[in-house]
Amino acid sequence: MSLRILTSSLLLVNCRHAVFKKRLSSPLLVKHLKSKTILERDMGGVSRLYKKKYTPKERIKRATNWIDKHGVITLQEYATLNNLSRTSASGELKKLSQGNEAPFESKGKGSHKVWVKAGRQQ
Repeated sequence: MSLRILTSSLLLVNCRHAVFKKRLSSPLLVKHLKSKTILERDMGGVSRLYKKKYTPKERIKRATNWIDKHGVITLQEYATLNNLSRTSASGELKKLSQGNEAPFESKGKGSHKVWVKAGRQQ
């Protein structure tokens, strides 16, 4: 049996006759891999925590000022401008663009979606 293991995150095994009848892998191969492999748990979770610095009224005012200056605002611009995550910004913009009294309306779809002042022609 020939065996080669790389130490990076990619595990490469060249092996002849590793599969036997009624067994999934060679016991020698399994023993060798167990002794040479180090597994680490990825903790995942939230990589960034955003604290809302501004009140909802302040965020609307800041976005309105941005739209006055630039014509439209994107999701990323809204999130950055108001120190929000993209998820929070998306949910907030969705709420702010629904209903008759909504300050904004959305234009476009998907990654090309932008928001303008409600009632504004484009």
